[in-house]
Amino acid sequence: MDKNYDKDVTVLASPVAEGVRFDVGSAAACAVRNRRRDITVRVWQERRLVRSFADRIPLVRGVVRLFGAVAGFFSGLNESAELEPRDAVRGSAFTREFARLFRTSPQSVVAFFSALAIPVILAAMLLGLPRLVETGLLLIPGLPRLAVNAVCCLFRVLGVLLSVYMICRLRVFNRLCMYRGAASKVINAYEAYGAGLTHEEVVLSPRLTDRSDGVFLVVVTALSVVAFACVRTDGLALQLAYRIGAILAIAAVVNELILPLERANPNGVLATVRQPLMELQHLFTIEPHNQMIEVALCAFRAAYENDLSRED
Repeated sequence: MDKNYDKDVTVLASPVAEGVRFDVGSAAACAVRNRRRDITVRVWQERRLVRSFADRIPLVRGVVRLFGAVAGFFSGLNESAELEPRDAVRGSAFTREFARLFRTSPQSVVAFFSALAIPVILAAMLLGLPRLVETGLLLIPGLPRLAVNAVCCLFRVLGVLLSVYMICRLRVFNRLCMYRGAASKVINAYEAYGAGLTHEEVVLSPRLTDRSDGVFLVVVTALSVVAFACVRTDGLALQLAYRIGAILAIAAVVNELILPLERANPNGVLATVRQPLMELQHLFTIEPHNQMIEVALCAFRAAYENDLSRED
């Protein structure tokens, strides 16, 4: 497909509660499905001087991307909450009875139990799984400690990937991942067909994108977990300083390594190298419903039409 979009316009998207936030050039728009099942859209102008300046500085732009991705996600959730998104989770009969007993909503109950499940998943995958593998390997006579540590590091990376997958399949987070899929489809349709994209073109577009802050965060997290395991420090303050420094350094280096892959020609060699990174999006990007695509398309059009950075 020919890409006839405006390459000078930066397009970013992130899922929010029952909706999508799009940043197109100087404009940002948040669209959600509200309690009346209509689509509510809020548009505003946003200056991104720090990120625009940092994007020109190697290594620094990776650190800025790390903070920007995390801050943008939580900012989007806060903005969508102000638009009063609908409660899309009805829950089971038990959940509804439990909610009625405590005078709350089924969605709140599901969110509460999902929040309880997250630390359990993280503990099992990031601590329990590597420890179990290490215990089994130490029972093998003559196996070098270096080999044991290498295998345990691989299972720590596997634990990060499994954690992301399992958390994203929890009911509340599952819908966020579906809206992420809707946003990704809109971006791909825009890059293929331009700003005049239709709903049908979005539906037929793939949900994996060339550039994904989610993949960047997963890779940084996986490598950070390995770095934490490889270096031990004495004292809480020193350990905290090392871990913060390790995360920032890894983010800076990883961004420089994947930027050429994200910008690669679709038919080039680098695009083939990029494919495994794109496959990581299956962990947190789920095929959306048509109604979700409709919301994402509204957010994109609102941001695009209010972008002041484009030349008329």
